[in-house]
Amino acid sequence: WLANGLTNFRLGVLSFILGLVLAACTIAWFFVLSHALKHGVTPLIAAATLIAPPSLLRTVAQAEVSTHTFWGTSYSAMVICVLSLFFEGIRSSALWTVKIRVLNSRWRLLSYATIFITLQG
Repeated sequence: WLANGLTNFRLGVLSFILGLVLAACTIAWFFVLSHALKHGVTPLIAAATLIAPPSLLRTVAQAEVSTHTFWGTSYSAMVICVLSLFFEGIRSSALWTVKIRVLNSRWRLLSYATIFITLQG
């Protein structure tokens, strides 16, 4: 980010502001998630399946600022990268919450996840 023309001070201020926004969005997602569990898992299934993988958003943002024709600073690329972290949290928490609801047991989920992660790695 420093190579794209952002100074240390502007990068620090932007990181601080985006950190506060990320914290506020995470708290809001916590309240949405706690209310969604009382009313069913349909919004969680939608969030788990309809949110695009956040790594695609980060790739697009970083491709924008890494071209040889781009010579300025891109605040939008920084915001997209930070918000993609928030979307990553939403997507993964929705996936694991739906898995808990579908398997209907945390112990089955724990054994399923342990076997899955062991076979994956």
